[in-house]
Amino acid sequence: MIIFFFIKEILDIKIEEELIMERRPRRTHKELTEVLFDSVARMLSDQKFREIGINDLADFAKIEKNFIYKHYGDIDGVLREYVNRNDYWGKTGLAPETLEHITPKELFNVLLNGLYQGFSESIDFQNIIRWEIASSNEYVRQNARDREIEATPLTLFANQYMRLHPDKDIPCLFAMMSASIYYLILHKNISTFVGLDFSEKNQADRMLGVINNIAEYYFEDHVKTKNVISRLLERNIPVDEIATILDMSKEKVELLISSIDNK
Repeated sequence: MIIFFFIKEILDIKIEEELIMERRPRRTHKELTEVLFDSVARMLSDQKFREIGINDLADFAKIEKNFIYKHYGDIDGVLREYVNRNDYWGKTGLAPETLEHITPKELFNVLLNGLYQGFSESIDFQNIIRWEIASSNEYVRQNARDREIEATPLTLFANQYMRLHPDKDIPCLFAMMSASIYYLILHKNISTFVGLDFSEKNQADRMLGVINNIAEYYFEDHVKTKNVISRLLERNIPVDEIATILDMSKEKVELLISSIDNK
């Protein structure tokens, strides 16, 4: 008899839960998607980098697992879509045809200014970088490799500039500046850095000003220098002597002459 009442009580609870589910308004696909990716963001913000699985995510988001399986296949599919939605580097348009119509200085300014502003404003993008630093699973590794592949046109563009100007190591500079931006933004709510509070807008403006100043130095177009070299060559001045006059290495002068000849 006791067992009978116990079973009846369980069944009554189950029926009550089902009635509540029926009365709950059905959420649209858009609403479920927003809840899903908001939950991913909150889980990553809580630094649960190693704990995200289908069960964890479904429970946290209060979404049926079937919805996730149907639309994203598995947890990697969810995370891949989350990255695609929020990774700045996937939205930069670094196609070769784009690079044909922009100067190196313009590209440097556009990308790093965009990175600083975008990374400052996007908690999701910050989550992605935190996740990559904190986790070493294969999906994170593959995502980082994919980002490197997407940046290949930029890398080639920078290397081409460096061949003409070997004293300007653009790839190394870009890596250092990007990493600095990541760290300063992620660190800004912990403490100041070198006495600067990067959570304040005026400090952010200073950083953007420094980026512009670096661009001015690294990407000088050498138009005046090339014009001088051209005039000296017209007077049949030897390359060695031109290098001495301009206080430049012979190799640098030869590279500038090459860039003149290739126009």
